Order: sequence, then structure tokens, then C-alpha cells
Amino acid sequence: MPATVDRSQDALSGAAVVLIHGFWLNPAWMALLGRRLARRGLAPWHLRYATMRRDLDTAAAGLARCVQALRRRGAGPVHLVGHSLGGLVALRGLARGVDLGGGRVVLLGCPVRGSGLARHFRAHGLGWVMGAMAGPLVAGLGPWRGPAEVGVVAGTMDFGVGRLLGGYHPPGDGTVAVAETRLEGAADAVERRATHLGLLFSRRVAEAVAAFLATGRFPEA
Repeated sequence: MPATVDRSQDALSGAAVVLIHGFWLNPAWMALLGRRLARRGLAPWHLRYATMRRDLDTAAAGLARCVQALRRRGAGPVHLVGHSLGGLVALRGLARGVDLGGGRVVLLGCPVRGSGLARHFRAHGLGWVMGAMAGPLVAGLGPWRGPAEVGVVAGTMDFGVGRLLGGYHPPGDGTVAVAETRLEGAADAVERRATHLGLLFSRRVAEAVAAFLATGRFPEA
């Protein structure tokens, strides 16, 4: 049997990837994932945005400026990886016309169909804890119809604040249910055994992200 050659690293070599952190977090939480993607040839960049004081459109506009700056510097395809709320930022940015130059997008534990936990907060008069992002966290976003290929990773280690605070319905990652991550129009979707924050630290998740960015498909195992 002839040997097979893994060309996935060649496909990623020199490409930029913008990592978009989730709610109440900052770029430091994405650092390990960034280093793992760098080992596959990607050049990681981090988007910092206000997760409470500014709305989703403002965050998406910041993403647009970041991607445009990378493209002006000569970056080839620009990929996006968004965790939780960061995935909503990525999708809103694409809907506003952000041109990735053929780049792909991966959403990690992203409540694209709205968060049951967020709805629980709002129903109990705690919507203020989500600040200006309450609307999209409660309602989610619609189907994806754009040209960029989008992949979805859902966690299945059912341990997190959702189980303690209510509104969360497993299976899921303890904060976002698997059903809440399902994006109509996604190119591919996969589940990995990880908590909501654990998606950022799992080696298997990093491998899945790299595979999708290179090929547009997740590995089966």
C-alpha cells in the first residue's frame, strides 16, 4: 500500500488565524490554542473586544478592521476561530461583509441558536449581567448562507455553570447545549469530550480545528 502524505500543514503554512475569545474572557484564554495552531504553520492573532460594554455590531466592526489590516499586510487567507460569544462575533462580522480571502471559520461551543442559560438569566431579572450582548446571547443568530465554510465544535463533558444556575439542557459542555451549537448551513460539525472552557485547552479540539481550517472537514476520530 502506498504511503499517504499529510498535506494539511502545507495548506495552513503562512495563513493567519484570528482567535476570538468568549464572554467575560480575554485573549489570554486562547493562548494555548494559538500556540498549537502555530505549530501547524498558522500565524495566530487575537481580537480583544468588550464583552459587556459594547454590542455585537461594534465587536464585529473591530473584527472587520483586524481582518482588513491583515489582508493589507499581504496575508493570504485569513481564518477565524471563535469561542462561545466569539463565534457570534465571527458570524456577525461575516454577515457585515468581512472578506477572509478564502479563509475558513470554526465555532467552539457557540450558542448560535441562543443560550438557554442566557434566557434563564433574563427571565429572572438578571439580563444585566450580559450587558450589551444580552440580545444575541438570548436569541442567537439565523442560518449561515455566506460563502465562507463554517465548522462547528460542540463539547460534551457535561460540567459547568449551566448545571448550577439553570436554563441549561444537556447534553452539552455544561454551559452551552449541543443543540444550541447546531448551525444551519455549516459545512461540518463534530463533538469532542470537553467542558465549555475545556474546548480551549483540549489537544483533540486543537487538532480538529487545524484539520477543518486545512481541509473544510473535521477528522472522524
